[in-house]
Amino acid sequence: MIFYKNSKLEISERSFKKLETISGVCIFVDVVNSTEIKYRSYQQWIIRLYNTLRPIAEISPIFNNNLVKIIGDELMIFIPDASMDDENYDRILELLYTGMTIFLDKYPDLVLQTKAAVHHCSNIYPISFIQNRLDYYGLDIDLTSRLLNRSGPNNIIISEKFFDKLTEKNLDEFEHTGKVYEDKFRGIGNLVKYRRLTLKTTK
Repeated sequence: MIFYKNSKLEISERSFKKLETISGVCIFVDVVNSTEIKYRSYQQWIIRLYNTLRPIAEISPIFNNNLVKIIGDELMIFIPDASMDDENYDRILELLYTGMTIFLDKYPDLVLQTKAAVHHCSNIYPISFIQNRLDYYGLDIDLTSRLLNRSGPNNIIISEKFFDKLTEKNLDEFEHTGKVYEDKFRGIGNLVKYRRLTLKTTK
């Protein structure tokens, strides 16, 4: 059974082909090197995860309202284009940057470093296998997860598709945003272009 758009609609294989897809921004955030702390002290691990992920998830209603899930030390947000309202794409990047750094220098013993990936996705299925819970499926979601693997401590990887959204209205501000990388990812047919942003922090 598959639930579509949080409804009780039961989907068969035949009707699945009729499902509408959506587009939007997918964000994955991962806490760096948290496993080492977990093995030393599970309590400290949980405290630091809470202090690290909560500011990101709650930095703005557009993040909090579109938080899909937190699994262990990884967070996923998906913001449908239809939910953007007055938020533009550079605002999304600014919020992510702020959430990842806001307490990092001030409370280095309580907050951990993070890494992130951001991609503008298309042909995404807003479905779930659990009633009243919404999730998102599609190759672009998979790609965002793959891009996260290219990230590192205090880095945000942005796909070229997301970069194109950034520069629709603010080309001058973002045209010198880092080197363009090109890579092949498992399960993704074409070469993918992306850029690496480094957060300014003393940690």
